[in-house]
Amino acid sequence: MSEAARTSGNIMTDQLVRIPANQLFSARLLIGLVQGLALYLLYSAHDDRTWPATSGYLFAPLLTLSLFIPLVALQGLGNLRMRTLLIWIGSAALLLVAFTLYDIWRAWPVEWVYDEVAATSSRGIGLPRSGSWLPILLPSVSFLLTLSPVLFVTHALVSAGDSDRRVIADYPTYFDIAWKLAVQLCLSAAFLAVFWMFLFLGSALFRLIGLDFFQKLIEHRWFAIPATALALSAAIHITDVRANLIRGTRTLVHTLLSWLMPLLTLILSGFLLALIFTGLQPLWSTGSATTLLILSAAASVLLVNATYQDGKPERDLPFLLRHAGTLAALLLTPLVALATYALGLRINQYGWTADRVLAAAVVAIVAFYAAGYAAAVFRPGGGWLKPIERWNVYAAFFSLALFLILFGPIVDPMRIAVADQMAHLHDGETAPEDFDFAALRLDGGRFGKKALEGLTANGPSANFQARAEKAIALKNWYNRPNFDRDVNLADHANVYPAEKQLPSSFIEQDWESAAFSVRPNCTAIHNCDLYVVDLDGDNVDEVLDVTAYSTVGFRVDEEGHWDSFGYWKAEDGCAPSLQGFLAHKPKLLPPRPSPWPDIDIDGKLFVFSPPVNHLPCKRSQGR
Repeated sequence: MSEAARTSGNIMTDQLVRIPANQLFSARLLIGLVQGLALYLLYSAHDDRTWPATSGYLFAPLLTLSLFIPLVALQGLGNLRMRTLLIWIGSAALLLVAFTLYDIWRAWPVEWVYDEVAATSSRGIGLPRSGSWLPILLPSVSFLLTLSPVLFVTHALVSAGDSDRRVIADYPTYFDIAWKLAVQLCLSAAFLAVFWMFLFLGSALFRLIGLDFFQKLIEHRWFAIPATALALSAAIHITDVRANLIRGTRTLVHTLLSWLMPLLTLILSGFLLALIFTGLQPLWSTGSATTLLILSAAASVLLVNATYQDGKPERDLPFLLRHAGTLAALLLTPLVALATYALGLRINQYGWTADRVLAAAVVAIVAFYAAGYAAAVFRPGGGWLKPIERWNVYAAFFSLALFLILFGPIVDPMRIAVADQMAHLHDGETAPEDFDFAALRLDGGRFGKKALEGLTANGPSANFQARAEKAIALKNWYNRPNFDRDVNLADHANVYPAEKQLPSSFIEQDWESAAFSVRPNCTAIHNCDLYVVDLDGDNVDEVLDVTAYSTVGFRVDEEGHWDSFGYWKAEDGCAPSLQGFLAHKPKLLPPRPSPWPDIDIDGKLFVFSPPVNHLPCKRSQGR
């Protein structure tokens, strides 16, 4: 769209359709309001489990459409021809629905939802939280996080093609539109943050004079969600019509980033040279080498493009920036080679997981950039790094195709991970006692469910089949049973003092139903140290689980149920040691406001603290 069309008072969106510029703001606000109301209704339905939050195949597509389609409309309105905008919105909606439906289909079909109010015993001890299995409603986090960059890149490609009236636009058009969108989104996010900062400031001011109506107002979801959507739509409009603001901000960002290029190049060169003397072993021992190397390579790509910009010949780059950019383009190759090798080592050691499949895709994308940038250095073809213009466009299409394949049925990361884990088991590379049942249940989705159901019937042993059946009932990572803990507590507990015995109800309790963080630390590999003592003088013993990190207390209620009630640590963070308990009879100090005493062991004070609240948070009454 030409600058003349923008300043004429009417915005040309097609040969037959014009949108008056003074109505564009109202149209965008209306889109934001509709988005806010839709998200509010979906949020409320999800909380109450009412229609449409009764089936993931209905709720999840509505959610993704409400999140992303309004953003496409906000960015496209006034910048795309109306015909192009409608075709793009329709195509994006169809793709979103299709991929969201598949994401729901491939997930584990149900999720464990805790009851809103936790049960307590007669002594106020929190009982194991109850709940129920309900249909999965939300798309996976990895899917939602991937949608944002995919839609961003696709929108930039569509906008550039529409601007130049052809499928493959000129590189300066791609550059201009992509960076404009990026700056717009960053400024809009900053505007949204400041918007809420002022709302919280207003709430604090009114509370100073004893008025809390403003605080209650912004806590209501019927206000917060639509207000956020409206503020975002206003920010997008303001940044869109203020072309000089975007252009100036973009120029400043490019200048700052380009002068970071020599610094990054120096750091990466020093790192690669240092590897010659240190070897690769320290790099592999970190466990995060692939991530750091890929981030370094991505930063290099960003800075090279910020320095190169649109490649216009009239831009005369300083000697330092030009040579730093050339070196950065070359350094991509060793960085990607190291990242590929590091990822290969992890896969060879531990096999494929869904995350490693996605990591391999990211490595492939960065490797694509590295190949093109290295070729641009050795075959300039018309100017400094000129071939990266064409290669950046190819990389955008390659990235889109790769992620569309990964989040569809063709190459599903979950399917690959489950198949690899089962192959390791059947080939004997993974011993049955080391098999990761929890990963199949919590990371394998529908494919993990099918595999576990097969193992319950055809596992190598009865114990193996029982563990597979237990994994199927697993609720989440936080309440997962550690399969090493499937032991007789009495056989794996060291009880102190010697004259004491563990209460029978403590031994017989089903600790698998307790929260993972508040069970006795007894495993098949390591015994736990339990100290039995009456702390509160009621002639009923409590049990202290003494570990290197904290000493956790357990008490019993009138129904015979045991639960954690707190822990002891010194002010320096150290826990009372077992040796301290045995060498010095603990001296129970008078309780502070808590009914449980602090402990003095040989003059060192260990202060009681209540447990971290593992019960459900009180639900806000705001609507």
